Amino acid sequence: MGVKAWIRGLVRSLRPVDPEFATALARRWAGLPETARTPGQTLGRHAVGCEGTHGMFPKCNLACTPCYHSRDANQVRVDGRHTLAQVEAQMGLLRERRGPRAHAQLIGGEVSLLPPDEHAAALAIMRAHGREPMSFTHGDLDYDYLAKLVLGPDGRRRLRRVSFAAHFDSLMFGRRASRVRRMRRR
Repeated sequence: MGVKAWIRGLVRSLRPVDPEFATALARRWAGLPETARTPGQTLGRHAVGCEGTHGMFPKCNLACTPCYHSRDANQVRVDGRHTLAQVEAQMGLLRERRGPRAHAQLIGGEVSLLPPDEHAAALAIMRAHGREPMSFTHGDLDYDYLAKLVLGPDGRRRLRRVSFAAHFDSLMFGRRASRVRRMRRR
């Protein structure tokens, strides 16, 4: 055994292991099909996988041709109390089933339809449950919204980090200052 391999082994043996996370990884690995349990598989070995919220605010303000929302999506309640209660419940379930740490998307509708204070509160709940949150958006955001999201009403930074995933394609109608939007109005 070379010196580098010996040092790597020593570092691994001294690294603290969170027993709850180790249990979650083992459960995830055991839940994979036998054919997926390969040496290159990271699920169940290094991570439990990505997570996302479901059915909390499936509402959007664009009119995309191939929309993934159901016909009644814009009828679902979109308000802070409802959204925050759902984020709390879903993150609690994910924490229980998937362990103390994971990446999770705030997804299911357009996050910028949430007022910035409620959006920030949802991200804080996700962090409190050990999740690294990412907000999914259609990207039609402005600086004012982002500033209000990151800075609290007192002007102080309330979120140390924000992450976004965005979906853009040519079939999205309704963007502000978009050529497609102008064409649709004519």
